[in-house]
Amino acid sequence: MTTNKKSVQQRADEKRRDKRARAWQCVVYPDGAPENWMDVLRDLLVECLVSPLHDKDRQEEDRDRQKKPHYHVIVSFKNPMSYTHAVEVFDAIGGVYPDPEKAWHTFLKACKVRDFQQAARYLCHLDQPNKYQYDIAQVTSIGAIDYAALVMTQADEDEILDEIFQFMDDYHVETYPMLIRLVRKLHPEWRRIVYHTCTRQVVEYAKGLHHEAKNGAGPRTPRDYDIHAEVQVPSADDVAQEQEIASDQQECCNESSAASSMRQREIPCRNCGSGDEIKGQETRVETRLVDDGHGGTVAESIDGTRRWELPEADSLNNEWREITPGSRGLKRWLRVDGMMMTPSEAALL
Repeated sequence: MTTNKKSVQQRADEKRRDKRARAWQCVVYPDGAPENWMDVLRDLLVECLVSPLHDKDRQEEDRDRQKKPHYHVIVSFKNPMSYTHAVEVFDAIGGVYPDPEKAWHTFLKACKVRDFQQAARYLCHLDQPNKYQYDIAQVTSIGAIDYAALVMTQADEDEILDEIFQFMDDYHVETYPMLIRLVRKLHPEWRRIVYHTCTRQVVEYAKGLHHEAKNGAGPRTPRDYDIHAEVQVPSADDVAQEQEIASDQQECCNESSAASSMRQREIPCRNCGSGDEIKGQETRVETRLVDDGHGGTVAESIDGTRRWELPEADSLNNEWREITPGSRGLKRWLRVDGMMMTPSEAALL
């Protein structure tokens, strides 16, 4: 009897296998969906992610041909739900999907989400460097899904931490409150890392910088961080020149401190602590405007190896996103006098 019950249960499990999942996905074409289809999703009280409009995708077999603009929609349930529930949601918003009655395996391959994080990363092609990289800030999250946290990998987190630590080095950010103020003003995209996931690391790093500065052991310029630089014994003339430069820097600090603004005091010069900016930073890239080949305009580095675009067609908007293959699009850029730079650098001009 027990064997019969087990076999019945096994057959039942096999029967409904692949027909239930916690997440399902479909494609929505703007010209085939209700005008308020996102409001319909909100009214259905389901958690879901909607990609940016994919209007720059290319045909796999013919890269010169552009795909029809579309959205990718992932619907997430708290418990495994049958495909019929997902289809009800898809039909309500005009979603497109293979007919499960005619092509079941095709439907499963296209619509069943087996790895939620990977499916979410595909919304912006984060793991497809040969495809157009869409801005993660343009993903619409309906419900309680934190998209930025969901798609963040350890490699992404390490890369952002490197940027934060370099920023702290460059501007001698030696306290956590000072970093908080600068993040609010200049790098809001760092808030999750600084406020939540890596608070201990940035606090300890700030303490270390303060200890180095207090004991005179900390490097004073970005050149001191070049671990590959050849170590040479300075000559007497070099020592004298360094002392003269240090004296000039101290004079620069004394002259600027009385008239410096709060912004200058919060963001010191990398050389002397005043609000002056030094030239020749790595993140500054000289660019020119070129035709993107589709009637639009992008900014391109002079050597042609990097590209940026304005996510919105707004002449007053100056927040650029890098679209170089392999870039993650996590950093904001500003274009000033033909130079592409980070907001923190532009704020010092």
